[in-house]
Amino acid sequence: MKVSFEELQKAAKNVLEICSKERIATASDLEKRMGQTISLDPDMMTFEMRPSNYRTQAYTLSYTNPEGGILVEIKLNPDLGYSRIILKSQDPVKGYSPFSHDRFGNIQQEKMLHSSDLVFCLKELSDLQHSPKSN
Repeated sequence: MKVSFEELQKAAKNVLEICSKERIATASDLEKRMGQTISLDPDMMTFEMRPSNYRTQAYTLSYTNPEGGILVEIKLNPDLGYSRIILKSQDPVKGYSPFSHDRFGNIQQEKMLHSSDLVFCLKELSDLQHSPKSN
């Protein structure tokens, strides 16, 4: 599935709304959610602990569409003090670095933040709501 910038913005908005509704604002809040899935029919948001750099673990929040795959992913690594946001869209997103393409031509792109504070990641997703697509 080709993911438009508008679809990416909608996915980011859904992540923000769920985090607000479920009161998820810190790494500790994510930790309490590990292993859980929130169904948004047909999309879903999952919370997992995944391996990261230097034998550490990262709290991982993934917003997934059954046809498009993971559209938004936030990884927090408190041990190493950073977070990473990964977005998928047909269009480049300003401030994000492309690192891969899927079979539909979507660009997987990331932004590293020098903080493991979830608030900064959520601010990035909020900023995406008001951002024009980058060309």
